[in-house]
Amino acid sequence: MKSLAFNVLTTPDKESGLSCLQSACIEGDVDTVSAILNSSPDKLDSAIALSVKIGHNSSHFAGKSILTALRQQDSVKHKQVSGLVEKVTKHFQSQSLLDLAARKGNIEHLRRLLDIGEHVNFLLPVEPDKQSVFRESKRQTPLMLAARFNESDVVEFLVKAGASLEMQDDYGSTPFHYAAMGGKTENILRLIELGSNILIQNNYDASAIHLAATNGHTEAVSVLLEHGANNGANVNECDEERRFPIHAAAFGDYTEVVKFLLQSGGDLSVETYSEETVLHFTTRLDLVSFLVEQGADIHARDGRGQTPLHIAAAKGQSDTWVFSLVLCFDGGHAAAAKALIDRGCDCKLTNKEYPSKSLEADLLQKAASQGLIDVLQLLLDRGVCVDAVSSCGETPLMAAAGAGQCDMVDFLLDRGANINGCDATTAANGKSSCPDLDDSQYLQDSDNEEDDGYHMRISPRKGTTPLYCALAAGQGKVAKGLIERGADTSDSSDQTDSLAQLAANHGLSDILGLLSNEENFHFDHFGDGETLLTLAASRGDIQAVTFLLQKGVDVNAKNLSGDTALCCVLRRCLMRPSAMEIVKLLVSFGADINAMNDRSKTPLQIAVEINFDNAAELLLELGCETKVKDINSNSPLHFSAQNKNGKLTKMLLQYGADATVQEYSCGRTALHVAVNYNSVDTATVLLDHGVDMDVTDKLGHTPLAVALNCGYFPMVQLLAQQGSNVHAKDTCVKTPLSIAVEKFSSEEDDSTAVVKTLLDHGSSVNVTDQYGRAPIHYLSSDATRELCDLLLDNGTSINLPDSNGETPLHFAASVGNTACTEWLLQHGANVGALDRESRTPLHAAASYGGSVELLIQHGANVHLADNKGWLPLHFAAAGRRFDSALVLVQNGADVTAIDKKVRGALRLAARSGCGELVEFLTSHGSDINAKDFAGRPAVLHARDEFIWRPVLQERDEIFIVCNFLEVYVNNGGDIHAIDVVTGRTTLHFAAVFNSLAILDNLLNQGLDLEARDKNGETPLHRAAAGGTPEMIERLVDRGADLSAINNRGQTPLLVSLAAQDSMKGPMLLLKRGSNVQVADKDCNTALHFAVQEPILVKLIIQNAGDAINVNAVNVHGCTALHQAAYKVSEFSEEAVDTVRALLKAGAMFIVAIIKEIRLFT
Repeated sequence: MKSLAFNVLTTPDKESGLSCLQSACIEGDVDTVSAILNSSPDKLDSAIALSVKIGHNSSHFAGKSILTALRQQDSVKHKQVSGLVEKVTKHFQSQSLLDLAARKGNIEHLRRLLDIGEHVNFLLPVEPDKQSVFRESKRQTPLMLAARFNESDVVEFLVKAGASLEMQDDYGSTPFHYAAMGGKTENILRLIELGSNILIQNNYDASAIHLAATNGHTEAVSVLLEHGANNGANVNECDEERRFPIHAAAFGDYTEVVKFLLQSGGDLSVETYSEETVLHFTTRLDLVSFLVEQGADIHARDGRGQTPLHIAAAKGQSDTWVFSLVLCFDGGHAAAAKALIDRGCDCKLTNKEYPSKSLEADLLQKAASQGLIDVLQLLLDRGVCVDAVSSCGETPLMAAAGAGQCDMVDFLLDRGANINGCDATTAANGKSSCPDLDDSQYLQDSDNEEDDGYHMRISPRKGTTPLYCALAAGQGKVAKGLIERGADTSDSSDQTDSLAQLAANHGLSDILGLLSNEENFHFDHFGDGETLLTLAASRGDIQAVTFLLQKGVDVNAKNLSGDTALCCVLRRCLMRPSAMEIVKLLVSFGADINAMNDRSKTPLQIAVEINFDNAAELLLELGCETKVKDINSNSPLHFSAQNKNGKLTKMLLQYGADATVQEYSCGRTALHVAVNYNSVDTATVLLDHGVDMDVTDKLGHTPLAVALNCGYFPMVQLLAQQGSNVHAKDTCVKTPLSIAVEKFSSEEDDSTAVVKTLLDHGSSVNVTDQYGRAPIHYLSSDATRELCDLLLDNGTSINLPDSNGETPLHFAASVGNTACTEWLLQHGANVGALDRESRTPLHAAASYGGSVELLIQHGANVHLADNKGWLPLHFAAAGRRFDSALVLVQNGADVTAIDKKVRGALRLAARSGCGELVEFLTSHGSDINAKDFAGRPAVLHARDEFIWRPVLQERDEIFIVCNFLEVYVNNGGDIHAIDVVTGRTTLHFAAVFNSLAILDNLLNQGLDLEARDKNGETPLHRAAAGGTPEMIERLVDRGADLSAINNRGQTPLLVSLAAQDSMKGPMLLLKRGSNVQVADKDCNTALHFAVQEPILVKLIIQNAGDAINVNAVNVHGCTALHQAAYKVSEFSEEAVDTVRALLKAGAMFIVAIIKEIRLFT
C-alpha cells in the first residue's frame, strides 16, 4: 500500500502534466515535498520519482526535470526544496537507475522506469569486474543484469517488455552468458526455453560454460553440460587464447568446480597458447595439492619458462619455486608463501634461463607493495638485502610507499632501509648498500662457467625516492610519516615533477606545508601537457579538485589536448561515484559548458559520446549549445545513436539538436548511425521527430540501404512502414532490392521476408544499376528457389544481360549455386549465352564447381574457347577445381589444349598448387615437360611462382607442393630442365622443401650438387634460405660446399642467418664447420646477422676462437655491438645477452654501450 500511495503522489496527472510532488517542488512547498519523500518505500523509489519529467502539457517547465525547475527558482523555500531533492539524488547521480533496478530485481521499479521512457534494450554503463580472467563489458542491458543477479520472474518480465535475447554487450556476451556468470540455473533454463543459443560464444570465443566456471558456479556448469550435451557442449572447448573451463575455474581457486570438470571429462594436461597448465592458474594450496595428486606436472614450464612448482624445495629446485612464490604474493596469500619458505626454499635465487631478471628483489617488491610483513621478514632473515632494486627499478620501501602500506614502511625503516632510496646510500658511501647495486661492478665478469655472458645490474630510477613514490600515488599518510622520520624534501634534478606539484596534484594541502619549496610553487603549473586541475579531474579526485579551485586556479584552463577540467572528468571518470559531484562543482566555479577542445568537442558531446546520461542532462538543463559538431562533423545525436540511447536522443531533440547534420567521413546522419548500430528504439525516436529518412550518405545509401547491407530485418520493416523510398539508388545506381538479394542468407529466416517487404512496397525487379545488372544478377551462393520464385512472380527477366553480357545464369553458376542454376535452366535460361569475353555460364561454373555437370546435361559446350583461348578446363585448372576438371574431362574436354600464350591446363594447375590435379591431367595425356611462351619448363616455372605465395604458410599447402614435385619427377618430368629466367634446376626446387627422397633420386641420377642459378646460389643456399634442417643436413652429407658464395657474397650460413627463419638452420651449419669469418658485399659478418640470438652469437664466437673479428664494420659503419645496442633500446632482453657476449669477446666502445644500456633498462 505504501508503494501504491507513493506512486499516486509522484505520477503526473494526464490533464495538468504535473504530479503532486512536482507541483509541490514548483510551488516551493517544503513540507509537502518532505512528506512525500519521507513516504517513499526506499531511496530508489524516490530517485525514480524525481527523474520523471514534467508533462509536455504543463503550463510550467514542460518537458523539464524537477531539478531544472528548481534551478530557475531563487526563493529561500525553493532552495530548501532543492536541498531535499539533492539529498536524495546525490546517491544516484553517477549511476543509471535502470542499472540499479535491474540489479535489485524489483519489477515495480523496472515497470515504472520503462513507463517513463527508459528503453528496455538500452546498453547501460556499468563497472566491469577487474578480477575476472575473462573480459567483462562496460555496457550491459537490463536483461543481462537481471539474468545475472535476479530470479526468473524479473527475466520473464523484461522479455515480455521486449528485451532482446540476442543483444550483445561490448564483448559479444548475451543475456544467456550473464545468467551463467551469475550461476542462476533457473534463468539459464528459462532462457533456453525462450530460445537462447546454449552454444553461443562471445567475441573472445568464451562459452557460457567458461563464464560459469570463471565465477565458481558448479551447479550452473552441470546444468549447461546436461542441456548442451546433445548440441556439442563439453568441458573441453576453449576460448581464443586456448583457455579451457578448467583454467577459468582454477584462476578463481574454485576447487569444487575444478573437481566437477575433471569428473565430467576435463583434461588436466591441457595448455593455453602461452603454454600455461591448470596448475599455473591457481595459488590456493589445497587446490594446488589436489591438482598435484591428480597428476598435474609440477615441472611444466609456460611460454616464459616459468613453472608452478610448490613442493620441490626438498629437491633444491629453487628456480622453479620462484614462480609459485610470486603467485602467492600476487594473490596476497602470505600463508602459502610462508609455507613455501618454511619448507626450505632458498631465497638466494637465480634463473639461468632469464639471467637479467632481478627475481630476488622482485619478491621483496611484491611482498612490500601488498603489506605482507611476515613474508618479507622471512626473506630478509634469509639474507635478502632490504634495499634490493627490482627489475622495474624499485626498492621495497618505494613499493610500499607507493602502495600506501604504512605499517610496511615503518617495518622497512626499522630494518634499515634507506629512507631516501639507494641513490642516497651510493652518494654517501661511494657504493650501494646492496652488493647487487655496486655501480663499479655494473658490468662484471661471471664466475660461473655455465654463464659465459655479463650480468646486467639493475639501477634504481634516478631521483626517485620513497617520498616521491608516495606523493606520486597520492599516499598522503605515508608521505607525512616519511617526512616526520627525516626524508629529504628537496627536489631532484632528475625528475620533471617537483614534490610540491605531486602533493598539489592530489590536493594534499597538509603535505605542501611540510615541503621545502612550497612557497615557490604556482598552482597554475602546467607540465607534461596537463594542468593540476585537469589531472585531478581526470583521476576523479574531488578532494584535489576542491582544494585547487579554492586556491584560485583557472577552472577553464586547458591541457595540451585542449580539454578543460570539465572535459577531463567527463571523458575519464564515468564509472567513479564522484564524477557527477565534480561536474557540478566545476560548473559552480564557472566552468565553460560550451568550451571546445582541439577535436572541437564540447562537454556535451563528450558526455553523450561516453553515454554519461546524467551529466548530459545537467548540461542540457544548464543551456549548453546542442547544434555543435566536432572535427569530423559528428553531432551529439551521432554519438547518442551510436550508443543506442533512445532516451538521450529524445532529450537532445527536445533541446534543439540538429538531426540533419552529416558527419564528414561517410556523410551519415544520426539516423544512418542508429540504423548501422541496429538501434530500433533510437531510430524510432528520430523518425517520430520527423527526420528525413531518405537522405543519402557519400555512398548514396539511404538509412534503408544501410539496414539492408547490415541484414537488420526489423529495421528494414520500420523504415519501409514509415515510407522510406524503396526506389532510391546509391552511387552504383543499385536499388535496395538489389542489395537485399545480394545479402540474402538462407540461414536467416528474415531474408526472404525482407525481399517480400520491399516488393510489397513497390520495388521493381528489372531496374538495373550502373553495370546493367538487375536484382536477379545478384543471386548469392546462399540464394534459394523461393527467392527466385518471388522475383519471377514480380516480372523479372531471366536472360537479361548486363553491360558485360553476363546473364543471371552466369552469376548463379559463378557462385556455385546449383539450386538457382537449375531453377534458371528450368525457366528458360540460355545455357549458351556469351558475354563480351565469349564465355558461357560453363566457363564461370568451372572456376567454382557445383554446377558443371548440370550445365553440360543441359547442352553446355566443353570445347568452346573464350577470347584468350581458355576452355572451361583452363578455368577449372586455374581455380584448383579438381571436381570440375574431372567432369569436363569425362565429357570430352581436351587436356592438351593451349591458350593464345601457349598455356595449357597442366601449367595452370601447377601454378595454382594443386598436385592432385597435375597428376590427373598428366595421367590423361598432358605433357608434363611442356614449355611456356618464353621457352621455360612451364611446370617448373609455375612452381617457382607458387613457392613464395603466402598460402604456403598453411601446413596442408606445403604438403601439396611436395606432393606436386613427386608427381613431376615420378611422371617423366625432365630432371635436367633449367629455368632460363632464374637458372634454377630441379635440384634447386627440391632443396626448398623436405623432399629428401627426390633429392637423393636426383643426385643419384647425376645432377650437379653445386649447380648455380643466376643469383649464384647453389641448392644449399636455397635450403639455407627456406628449407628444413633435415634438407640442409642431407645436402651437407652429400658433399655440398659450405663455403660457396653467391652473387651477394654470402655463404649458406650468412643466407640462413639473414633469413631469420629459425635457429636450427644456422646452428646446424655452424656445427658442420661453416666459416664464420666471411663477410658479404655489404661487409656484414655472421655476428651482424645473429645479434637477436645470443646463443648463435656465442656459438659463432666459440667456433672462430681467437681469430674472431668482433669489431668488423659494415658499409653503414656499424659493428655487431652497435646493432645489439640498438636492440637494447627496443627493450630486447635477447639483445642484452648479446651485448654481454660481444663485450666479453672484446667488442670496443664499451663506455658508449654502457651508457645506452643504462638509458634503456
